[in-house]
Amino acid sequence: MPIAKLVSTPIADRAQGDSVLELAFLVSAGDGHLADEELAAFGELVGAVRGHGATKEEVAELLGGFLMNAQTIRGEDRIRELGPTIPGELREVAFKVAVGLTMVDDEASEQEDQLIGILAATLGLAERSIPLTAHRPRARSVRRLIVRRGLPTGLWPDALFLRQTSRRSVFAA
Repeated sequence: MPIAKLVSTPIADRAQGDSVLELAFLVSAGDGHLADEELAAFGELVGAVRGHGATKEEVAELLGGFLMNAQTIRGEDRIRELGPTIPGELREVAFKVAVGLTMVDDEASEQEDQLIGILAATLGLAERSIPLTAHRPRARSVRRLIVRRGLPTGLWPDALFLRQTSRRSVFAA
């Protein structure tokens, strides 16, 4: 399924939706850049979160605001600031979206992996078990990070499985 399917219904509260998107941006940009694939997937996520097709201008405005924040506060600090503001019912969605966006470019990054661990802890998901099917090096990298940090490895929120379809990463639950 396309990455936008990780958001099953639009997020009614715009500020909460923007926070979910910013967390995904922060984790995915942890390696210092967003690949073209990540930018395209981010646009799809904006549309899914907001419940309508996002325009390029809307995505650019949102990214511009996130970049302004990133210039004044470190990514991991911003994650720790935003995480507690995410309501309980959106925490798994926020985590899946953030991890999903990092996987789109098929490039593993130690910085992204560290931010995934910080995000899981900040969202209170470190107490849950997290299974990750290792279908590719990136998934194995995230799994190693989770094990290294001592997080349980039994149940990733809604069991996130990754498979490759042509050149595009897709997710199936």
